Amino acid sequence: MSSAKLVAHRALARLRGALSQFSRATHREYRDTAAKVGLRTRTAEDGDFALAERIRRDFGDSGAAATAPTVDRPLMLKGVDVLQQIAARYGDSIVFHGSPLLLTRIEPRQPSWKRGLYPDGDPAVCADKTFDIPLFMSMFKHHEIAYEPRTEGGMVYRVKGLDTGEVDLDATVGYVHILRRSDFSEVELPLPQGYPGPLTTRPPELRAFAPLQPLAVVEVRATDFPFPLLPK
Repeated sequence: MSSAKLVAHRALARLRGALSQFSRATHREYRDTAAKVGLRTRTAEDGDFALAERIRRDFGDSGAAATAPTVDRPLMLKGVDVLQQIAARYGDSIVFHGSPLLLTRIEPRQPSWKRGLYPDGDPAVCADKTFDIPLFMSMFKHHEIAYEPRTEGGMVYRVKGLDTGEVDLDATVGYVHILRRSDFSEVELPLPQGYPGPLTTRPPELRAFAPLQPLAVVEVRATDFPFPLLPK
């Protein structure tokens, strides 16, 4: 190989190496960026972002807004009355998940009955089409609780210690997370293995099996609980 061809060959090799290094760096940058905003990118593509924007537009400038949304934090709202307005306005396009913690990303967890005694299906995010039970669970999940239908309609909710001062309603706060209905599947599950009853059947439930970012989060207080609340 002549000296001129050898110089050209080496130059071409250096160019290929530089292009390869640039490609790898660009891929790493894309991968790292996608990892940071992957959930947001996914939801933007499938319509979730548009619904989040509607909620922000409708409630973000209202007196109910606690904090403005950021890349890592959904719109924060306050009050059971706002929760009622959101339920009425967005109907079956949304579902509700209650937690004592403010969650900016909701990971699938192991559902269970009787405070962990009976595992219930695969790890999942659980939600409800109406906000009443998620609202109750958001504030009293770590207490001994029960709820049952009333003969005159609706539900009655019970919390152990409500009549003995063990539960301080003034200090009890919860968070109801607004999620998109189409991220959930309606599943029919058997009773948890070993559960003694007396329940023999259960209605279908909504569960998601991937991490989710809330559209918005509503902070609620036990003093504003709008349903019958009695000692257990």
